[in-house]
Amino acid sequence: MIVLSHRTKALLCAAAIAIASAASGAPNPCNKCEDLCLLIDQYQQKEKQIELYQRYAGPRPQRIPRAGESAQDAVEREFIDWLRVRELPCVIPLSVLISNAARSAFDAVFGGGKSDAVQVDLQTHTKDASCSITFGKKKLEEDDTRQQYEEWVNCKPLSDATIEHEKVHQARCLQEYASDAPNAARVLVEPSISAESEVLAHQRHKELIEVAIRDIIEREGCGWLQTERQRADPRSVPSLKQMQEMNRRANNAARLLNTPSPSFKH
Repeated sequence: MIVLSHRTKALLCAAAIAIASAASGAPNPCNKCEDLCLLIDQYQQKEKQIELYQRYAGPRPQRIPRAGESAQDAVEREFIDWLRVRELPCVIPLSVLISNAARSAFDAVFGGGKSDAVQVDLQTHTKDASCSITFGKKKLEEDDTRQQYEEWVNCKPLSDATIEHEKVHQARCLQEYASDAPNAARVLVEPSISAESEVLAHQRHKELIEVAIRDIIEREGCGWLQTERQRADPRSVPSLKQMQEMNRRANNAARLLNTPSPSFKH
């Protein structure tokens, strides 16, 4: 008989919620003003992760991981500290928070170790020359695995961005095996090398979220009051304070119109 701790039971329960929600069908396209809160939050998270990984990257890194710690472990520790105190661009719906927590719980209960993979929901395996990207135990290109992953994330721009993130790691992995196969696995887990790969992957990730944000704003407007500098920059996105203000105005308009959700049009 297997005895589960209360924490494990809670994680399994949360994972079950995520599985149930993933079975709901086509993923949310995340292409409306109401989706900006989640996308802006993810965009800001990528900015922070790039900043943290840059400290460990390159031939002369600013920081060295603690003994027995990888660059990913070191950044994860610092990133969690930042998450605890950061400001949100607006209130993220409870359903989204539950879904994200459930996915994390599923990874905690059923996921593999980190030593042979770069983990961002998906895994890029670096211990062999295939450099395969997997979701669970299946390769991304197999059967309907990509579709399952998109339904799991339930926000198309975010699942697309994460897949492209992993493809950056995969390309670096394939390049290393092509140039020096006997030493590739060892080189790829060196802190400065893995951190450099993470910087590039997170930059690609951020770029794609930025495109999704700009597409929504250019199509819908969403009440973004740009500064002169932002108007001159085709790649600018709303700042934290601007998103908070946009959300406040939308909520006020929704209350005046007696609608159940924010109205970014007013």
